[in-house]
Amino acid sequence: MTGRMMFPCRFPLARILSRRLLVVTLPLCLFAAQAPTKEFDKEFEAGKQAAGKGNYAEALGHFTKANHLDQDKCSECFVWLARIGLAHGELRQALDWTEKASASASSGPDRARAQLYRGIVFGRQGDLRQAETAFKAALAASPGGMQFQSGHSAA
Repeated sequence: MTGRMMFPCRFPLARILSRRLLVVTLPLCLFAAQAPTKEFDKEFEAGKQAAGKGNYAEALGHFTKANHLDQDKCSECFVWLARIGLAHGELRQALDWTEKASASASSGPDRARAQLYRGIVFGRQGDLRQAETAFKAALAASPGGMQFQSGHSAA
């Protein structure tokens, strides 16, 4: 030994501890990743149920919470919030939510749905030029057609 001390037990012990730590923390991380998803699903479904029953105040709370659980990136939540705004005649708020829905959309159908409701809001405001632009953007975002809530599609 040339002035350097070797600790042969140190590395195996660290390896064993790191493996045990991994075995303990990995399932916890996976559980933590799934827990918000289950909570999100619960809130989102509760929002749809409340909206279906005409309980818009309750639906608003559920969709807001679901969106928060999705880090304010839930395009579908924003679309539902816009629909609630439309039902209450809060067109400016509905338009804001459709803009957020479009910005947070992660797929063509999500963008199409956001633009569709954006067009509806503009139409209700009487801005037919903006409504037409939004409807064209909806069609462009989903070239294969759009599936509506009722199950009908438009191509």
